[in-house]
Amino acid sequence: MSNNKKNQTVVNLEDIAQEDMTGRDKMARNVIIGWASYLLVFISGFILPRMMDQYVGQVLLGIWDFSWSIVNYLVFAAPGIGSSLNRYVAKYRAARETDKLCEAVSTVVIMQAMFSLLVITLVLIVVTNLSVLFNDKLGADMETARWVISILGAAVAFQMIMSPSRGVLTGCHRWDLLNGLQALSSLLSVGTMIVVLVLGGGLLSVALAYLITNAILEVTRVVVSFRVCRELRIRFAYASMEQAKEILMFGGKTIVVGLPLMLVAQTASILVASNLGPAAVAVFARPISLVRHLQTFVTKFSFMMTPTAGALQEVGDLDDMRKFLLQVTRYAVAFTLPSVLLLIVYGDVLLRAWMGDNYAHWSLMAILAAGYLLPISQDPVIRILMGMNAHGRVAMQSLLAGVISFAILATIGLMIGWSLDIAAVVVAVTLSITGGVVIPVYACKLLEIPYGQYLLQIFRTPVLCAVPYLGILIALRYLMPANELMAFLLSAVIGGFLLLQLYWRYIFSETARQKVRQKFFRKKDR
Repeated sequence: MSNNKKNQTVVNLEDIAQEDMTGRDKMARNVIIGWASYLLVFISGFILPRMMDQYVGQVLLGIWDFSWSIVNYLVFAAPGIGSSLNRYVAKYRAARETDKLCEAVSTVVIMQAMFSLLVITLVLIVVTNLSVLFNDKLGADMETARWVISILGAAVAFQMIMSPSRGVLTGCHRWDLLNGLQALSSLLSVGTMIVVLVLGGGLLSVALAYLITNAILEVTRVVVSFRVCRELRIRFAYASMEQAKEILMFGGKTIVVGLPLMLVAQTASILVASNLGPAAVAVFARPISLVRHLQTFVTKFSFMMTPTAGALQEVGDLDDMRKFLLQVTRYAVAFTLPSVLLLIVYGDVLLRAWMGDNYAHWSLMAILAAGYLLPISQDPVIRILMGMNAHGRVAMQSLLAGVISFAILATIGLMIGWSLDIAAVVVAVTLSITGGVVIPVYACKLLEIPYGQYLLQIFRTPVLCAVPYLGILIALRYLMPANELMAFLLSAVIGGFLLLQLYWRYIFSETARQKVRQKFFRKKDR
C-alpha cells in the first residue's frame, strides 16, 4: 500500500491503545444488553403472526412462512463474508494493522454488492418457475406468493450490500449497538406491519412495509459503524484480490457451517407445503419459531466468541482457549436446558395462548424443542472454531452428515406418510447429529480435550441443577389441569427462582460472582 494511501487510512490510535482487543472486558455487558434488546424482538415476534392469522387468515400466514422458506435459501448465494468479517476486523485491530483493516472491509463491500445482484437474479428465476413445483398446493395464492418472494428477496439483497457494517460493529465488540439497533428495527418493522394489517392492507403491503423499515435500519447501521471504527476508510482502490480470496475461503466455510441448521428446517417446511398445503406450514412454523427465539438468545452470547477466539489465537494462548471453550459452552448448556424443558412440558400451552387451539400441537413442540437442545447449546463451539479459522473441515463433515441423515429420514417419512410429527422428527434427529455431535467431537480432537471429560464438564452441573426445576414444571402442570396457563407462569417463576439460586452457587465462577457483587451490591461512595 502506498504512503499516500497509508496517510489516508491511518489515524491516531492512541485513543484505542488501552482497549481490550479480545473483547472479554465487554462480554458480560454485551450479553446482557443483547438479551435485553432481543426481548423486544421476541415480544414483537409473538404479536405479528397472531395479527396476520387474525387479519389475513391461516392460509396466507402459511404463504408468508413458505415465502421466507424459499428466500432463506437465497442467503447462501453469499458465502457468509459479510457477517464473518468481524474476525478480520477484530484481528487487524488487535494487531493495530489499520491498512489491512481498511483493505478487508473495502474488499467485502465490493464482493457483497456482486452477490446481491446474484440474489436478485435467483429471485427472478424462482418466481418465474414457482408454479412448476407448487401449483397444486398454492393454487389461487400463486401470484401472491410470487410477489411476496420478490419483495422479501429484494430485502435480502439490500441487507447483503449493507452487511459489512455488521461485521465492523461486532469486530469492534460493539454488540450492544448492533443488538440495540436490531431491537429498534424490529419494533419499527413489526409496528408498521401491524398498522398496515389493521388498516386493511394485504400480504403484499406487509412485505413492502418490511422492506422499507429494514432498509432504514441497514443505512443507520452503516452510519453508526463509521462512528465506532474511526480508523475505517472504504475505497474501491483498497480492495485486494488476495484479501478477497482469503475472506471468500473463510466465508465459504462459515456458510457451510450454517447450512444444516438452515436447510433442514427450510426443506422440511417446503415438504410440508408440497404434501400438506400452506395452512400446515403455518402450524409447523410456529413451534420452530419458538425454538429459534431460544436459539437467538444463545447466539447473542455465542456470536461474541468468534472475534474473541480470533484475538486469543493471535496472542497464541491455546490453554486459555481450552478453558474458554469449556466455560462458555457450559454457560450455553445452562441457559438452553431449562428453556427446552419448559417448551417440552408447556409447549402446547404457549402455542394455544399465542395462536389459538388450531396451533396447539404438543408432540410437535416437544419433538422440535428436544431436537434443538444439542445444536443450540453447542453453538459456542463452532463460533470458537470460526474465530480460529478451523471450521472448514468440520463444516463439510457436518454438512455431509446432515445431507445423509435428512435424506434417509425424509425418504422413510414420505414412504410411511408425511405428517407434521414426522417432519419434526426428521428435523430433530438431523440437527442433533450435525450440530450436537459432529462439531463438538471435532473441536475436542483439535484442542486435545478428552471427549468424555468435555461432556462431563459442560453437562453434569447444569443437568443436576435442572432436575428439581423439571420436577416443579411437571408437578404444577398436573396439579393444575384446569388452569394450564397459570401453572406455566407459576412454574416459570418458582422454578426459575430455584434454578437461579443453584446456578449462582454451582454454575457461575467466583470471578463472575464477584463482578456481580461489585456491580450491584457494593456500597455507595459517601
